[in-house]
Amino acid sequence: MRKITRLLLATTCITGLATPALAQSNAPDDAASDSTANSAASAIVVTGSRINRPNSAAAAPITSVTNDAIRAQAAVNIEEVLNRIPQISPDSQQNYQDSDGRQRIKLRNLGFERTLTLIDGKRVGTMNGVDANMIPTSLIKRVDVLTGGASAVYGSDAIAGVVNFVMDDDFEGLQLNGNYNFYLHKNKRTLISDVASQYGFDQPASGTTTDGGRADLSLTFGKKRFDDRFHISGYVNYREAALVPYSSRETSGCQLTEAVKDGPLSCTVSTYTPYGYISPRTGAASGEQYVNNPDGSRTFVPYSTALAANPYDGYSFQREDKRWNAGGFTSFEISDAAELYGSAMWFRDRSTNPYPARVYSPTAYGDGSSPYYVNCNNPLMSASQAQTVCGSSAGTSDLVPIELRYRFNNVKDIEDVYLNKGLRATAGVRGQFAQGWSYDVGGVYARNRQDITWGQPDYDRVNNALNVVSVNGQLQCASGTTDGCVPFDAFSANSTLNTQALYDYLTEGSFGTSTTINTLYDMVATVQGDLGT
Repeated sequence: MRKITRLLLATTCITGLATPALAQSNAPDDAASDSTANSAASAIVVTGSRINRPNSAAAAPITSVTNDAIRAQAAVNIEEVLNRIPQISPDSQQNYQDSDGRQRIKLRNLGFERTLTLIDGKRVGTMNGVDANMIPTSLIKRVDVLTGGASAVYGSDAIAGVVNFVMDDDFEGLQLNGNYNFYLHKNKRTLISDVASQYGFDQPASGTTTDGGRADLSLTFGKKRFDDRFHISGYVNYREAALVPYSSRETSGCQLTEAVKDGPLSCTVSTYTPYGYISPRTGAASGEQYVNNPDGSRTFVPYSTALAANPYDGYSFQREDKRWNAGGFTSFEISDAAELYGSAMWFRDRSTNPYPARVYSPTAYGDGSSPYYVNCNNPLMSASQAQTVCGSSAGTSDLVPIELRYRFNNVKDIEDVYLNKGLRATAGVRGQFAQGWSYDVGGVYARNRQDITWGQPDYDRVNNALNVVSVNGQLQCASGTTDGCVPFDAFSANSTLNTQALYDYLTEGSFGTSTTINTLYDMVATVQGDLGT
């Protein structure tokens, strides 16, 4: 009786699972005679299945993302599609201000250095030079994600797994794709807003805002000739993304901190304010912290968090970005035993993020042992300020050390710039040389160049601009004007004397570019066969 009961239960379960499949397969034939049955069948959604698949028993299952899924999501770049896979950790390099501009893939959050990225089974580039954003989404047939470790086959850079982009080698015709999306956000008062307001930090206006527009335009073409034995395809792609600063969201009014558990919340603050931060390094006031009086009266008031700045108001959720991709794929089948193939891919990506124009603390130039120096008869210092900074040397031409930080509020922001350029080329021959046996011999050349441009005021020029004298009632640098020196008014809040000309002088020649070049030469030869044949 128990065996019969088990059999009946199993039969019932199998019948229940099979019924929807029968209803779906019969729906087209019954549609004309029974529209109600067709409607019910089309409403069936399969949310799970116990049908065995090869991947279920595989040691390292493969997850595939098809071209249809990419199109359905209207993704601007392929990483946005892959980030939906649980095994892949988000690493969207354009979505935070401290990025390097490149799009790389991380499996299991073990880092991009341990995730091998391939195109048609061949490496995209060097470990540090990979930029998955160079891959055209319009020509991707599917993306295979091997989520298990594959270091035994590929080496240590595949410890986390392998991501292989399989390109469409059968595309024919002309295709123009366009995509535009943006953020629709509703700002409203939150706990962060309340805390940030206590420090006087600017907050976005309440209400709905649209920003961060991203455009993607691509042209793809393909053609077959000589009885379809010769195939060529190519693409040109342009992408653009607008800046989304922290200041546009109420959720980033400031960085919240909590000094004690369950205590009051506070904001992280910065001494780089338009009021100016000054700390004498000599005399009775040595080590004291001051800011220029916000009323512009050229007097000092003690520094406090109420007069501090938001250190993150120059950061962004999304960097401004412009990218060009172009390339092509080709193959020529001489016979079943030999098919020549090749490809070339090129990209150029430039992303920027604005930072406030500032005079940095001397500690930014080294170990802090060399402070700035100001002359004690500087006409921009009031008598009381000179007494605080210089002590008994006030009114003399003596130079005294000073700790100084200043943020310009009437000077355009500076930009850190990431410029990435790359070229990848492949060539090889493949074919079948016996029943069930094939080979592939090819190589990859990849070169990626990254230029990072950043600058800050020159230390010596800051000292020159602080040594100010009055000549016939005109303010000028004690060093003269031969090098274009402009006096720096560090002793008044929001000083209108600190113009763009001053900042240009302070930063002239200080902007430098750090260049990194990664080059890959890789030869691959494989032979595959079925011993059963």
